[in-house]
Amino acid sequence: MRKTQKNFLIGCGFALLGLFTALVIVPAQVKTTKNIMDFQPTFFPNFSCYLIVGLSLLLIVRNLWKDKKLLSDLIPNLRASISTEAFVSARNIVIALLMFCVYYFLFQTIGFICSTVIILPALFFFMGWRKPLPAAIITALVIAVLYVFFNYVMLLKLP
Repeated sequence: MRKTQKNFLIGCGFALLGLFTALVIVPAQVKTTKNIMDFQPTFFPNFSCYLIVGLSLLLIVRNLWKDKKLLSDLIPNLRASISTEAFVSARNIVIALLMFCVYYFLFQTIGFICSTVIILPALFFFMGWRKPLPAAIITALVIAVLYVFFNYVMLLKLP
């Protein structure tokens, strides 16, 4: 896979992640004030997300401009223009983003610990890591560290 194809796919992935965060996660997690003259708490999260989307689009456009072959390949037939490795990589990015969307909704319904126990090993398995004992240990450590950090350092209760 050429470097421009990788950068193109990375730009697409970050653009989708930024849009998902700005349009779904921020409105669900940050409450706005009723007075429109107040400085809204959603300003900086939305600004960060849209900055990520803008820089991702800049990366995409730069790679399309720099590699004319990539542009001419993408327009006629998207599936045939991208190599098999690039297509698998793009598919993996989309599936990982969908898994994070599922994690977000599981997090809201069944809580932090249960949803992380489900999604983190599933991500390990999906990405090709098939060792159950290290995956279980790493999952337990991630849950413990994040729980301690949010509950005792940040003083935030996780659902």
